[in-house]
This record gives sequence, structure tokens and C-alpha cells, in this order.
Amino acid sequence: MKLLLFLYVLIFEVIGSEAVFSPRVVITPETNPVQKPAGAQIPLLCKVDDVPDTIRPGIIWVKHDGLDKTGNVEVKSLDHHTMSLLIKNATSEDSGVYTCQAQIGGHLLSKTVDVIIFENFDFADKRTDIGYVTPSAAVNLSCEVTPSSVKVRTVWTRGGVPIAQGAGDKYKLYNNDAILEVSSYDPTKDAGEYVCKVSSYILTP
Repeated sequence: MKLLLFLYVLIFEVIGSEAVFSPRVVITPETNPVQKPAGAQIPLLCKVDDVPDTIRPGIIWVKHDGLDKTGNVEVKSLDHHTMSLLIKNATSEDSGVYTCQAQIGGHLLSKTVDVIIFENFDFADKRTDIGYVTPSAAVNLSCEVTPSSVKVRTVWTRGGVPIAQGAGDKYKLYNNDAILEVSSYDPTKDAGEYVCKVSSYILTP
């Protein structure tokens, strides 16, 4: 009798492969710029998406002139992929470009958001009726605002036409254009509707 021995060999082929992923940085809210009034609380959330749970990116928030300039900013790590930033009692000095950076291996990812804080202001003098003006006298019209710390841009018009500084020596502007002086007032030529338009602005780098 012959004993036949059949040997079955099962061969497993293991092919090594490197996981491929495309991480991205997402800032919430997605609105850009983020505009809020002074005194508001502004939460920003930075999250690194499309990465495995085993990956631990290094996440930081930065600002062009420093996060600790006003003392109103609080940064906190929520998990390995998420970093929050909270601006408390925001002021105009908290305005600027905020950047979330994520370091993954040798790659640096980043995303920015522009935060604009606008100050509430009012006219210091709300009177609009100048009353009788003596001919040839100088007339001062005020468009000053309060609080005076608010940065504003003032534009004067007469009859819808912009008034330029020193136009024929008839008009002079003072205090960052907040005060318009009409020199040598002539009721036959200078009477009319004078309008000032004031808008707040933020200085950004």
C-alpha cells in the first residue's frame, strides 16, 4: 500500500500600502469677515478635518499683532483635532486677521478669518438748524462724534456734491474733517443743505 501525502500550500500575499488622506483646516463660523459690535462675545472654532484619529496635529491660533494685546482672547484645546478661540468683551483693538495653523508631520496648513469690531457712536451735537448767520461771518458746522476714541471717516457734501478741503478758500476742514468751516458767509451763494456722512473704520495691516 502506498500512502499518498498531498501537501496543500496556501500562500498569503500581503501588500503594504501607505494610507492617503487630504487634511484641511476649517474655521467656524465660515462667514468671513466676522463683524460684531463692541462688547460682543465672538467664538471661533478651528478644526482639522479628514485626518485619522491616530494623527495628532499641532494646532495653534495666531494674530498679526499678537493674541494677548487686549487680554480679551482665550484659547482652548477641545480635542486632538479642535482648538477654540473666544474673544470676550471685544473692542476695536481686537479687530484683525486671525490665523489657525495646523502642523501635520512636515506639512503646515493654515486658514485665516478677518474679525472686525465696530464701535457704537453718536453725534456729539445733534442740532441741525444753524439759525441766522451774519453775512461775511465764518460758519462752523460740527459732525463730531462721541466717544471721541472711535475712529471715523467723515465726508461733507453740499447739494450732493462733495466738499474738498480748501476749495477756493471757501471751505476749511478741522479735527479730522469733523468740523466744516464756511468762511465769509454769503447768504446769496452759500445758503443750502450741508450734509455730513460718518462711518467707522478699522485699521488693518
